[in-house]
Amino acid sequence: MSFYLTVTTGLRPGELVEVKNENIHLNKRYFRGGFKTEAGTNRVIPIHKKVHKLIEDRMDPSNEYLITNYEGNKLSYYVYYHEKFKKIMQQLELKHKPHDCRHTFATLMDNAGANKLSIKRIMGHADKDITDKVYTHKDIEQLLIAIDML
Repeated sequence: MSFYLTVTTGLRPGELVEVKNENIHLNKRYFRGGFKTEAGTNRVIPIHKKVHKLIEDRMDPSNEYLITNYEGNKLSYYVYYHEKFKKIMQQLELKHKPHDCRHTFATLMDNAGANKLSIKRIMGHADKDITDKVYTHKDIEQLLIAIDML
């Protein structure tokens, strides 16, 4: 499930394991998360309509985090990578790293014709263009339109 969420949200794998249930707004189809860069910290991430139910089913009100271990405790990136991702890649005989999911997300969004600025905002990339950075605003409705193009 976590791989699918990374591909459909553009989150860095380390950001995914940090998503708190309190920051997920299912009724408005977005959550807040992210870190690493100024543009990526606490950003609005739209929820694709096809993964909405998946997130809803995964959310456990007794857990603080969306992605947890079997005891309901926070799953560290180390465990996510070594005990989940690597094992699945070995079983599938594939050689991918978790960050490849972000490449897939960006490619799928671009192939679907999503607005370049929306892709950057969802992924938490800084914008060097002063017009886009300062004067162009993307609200959640516009980000939802972009994400639903997948």
